[in-house]
Amino acid sequence: MTDRYFHCILIPGQKKAGTTTLYNHLADHLPHRASVPKESSVLDSAPWLFALYGLAGRFKGRVLLDATTTYFKGGEFSPAFRRNLTRFNRVSAIIIHRREVDRMTSHFRHSAAFDGWTGTPAAFLESAEYIDNAYINPKVMALRELGVTDIHIVPFEVLNDPARLRMLMATVLGQEIGPLLGGKLVENRFGKRALVPRPVEQLVATPLFQAAIRPLIPSTLRGWIKTLLARSPEAASATRAAPDIRLTEAMAARLEGIEAENRTLGAKDGIRRW
Repeated sequence: MTDRYFHCILIPGQKKAGTTTLYNHLADHLPHRASVPKESSVLDSAPWLFALYGLAGRFKGRVLLDATTTYFKGGEFSPAFRRNLTRFNRVSAIIIHRREVDRMTSHFRHSAAFDGWTGTPAAFLESAEYIDNAYINPKVMALRELGVTDIHIVPFEVLNDPARLRMLMATVLGQEIGPLLGGKLVENRFGKRALVPRPVEQLVATPLFQAAIRPLIPSTLRGWIKTLLARSPEAASATRAAPDIRLTEAMAARLEGIEAENRTLGAKDGIRRW
């Protein structure tokens, strides 16, 4: 495993902060993008699986665009992630910063509706699922320790500002950007997406499936299978109603503290804020 790969554009979270929107806009403007889908967890692959991606020609001369919000757990990246990320000649990391009270509300409602969370909002604030996504600084520091210097912190509002979004994309891609091809900017699509059963989602997201099985399935057949398995958002909403959130003073103070900490990194730290 001596090959060096070209460029990795990493969008490592936060959850419910517009990562899918940014991913789609970048993907629209990358003609030489590696054939690896969003949320593939490719950078957490074992050495032989990562080598399989390479042997399949996924990375050489192509840009790996990877928007996966589950890499950073327990305050660190996995050994596999650290090893695989260093295989790229260039790494750009983009972290979207959404106002924490808004992000937490969306994150909690999504987890309660779709990911099986049954606890209270107060308990959610103490959970690893929340904490791993809430704090920006530890994630940035961990990336810097890996030698990543091209780090961008992007306010959520930029995703609704075509001029600033195009400037960000041009900076990261190293090329001029024409009109945004995706059409829509960020919007709250909560409760509007078709849902694939969770066990199927988890199987499909495994690196083994993505590297060895997915390329063998024609894209039209993949689309037909997804349509067959997916349930309508209306049906899911009927059985998984997302609860409302009422913040206590203690919860609001906790969120304000996290928000203040997330705003401390700036140009003096070598991080570009947009």
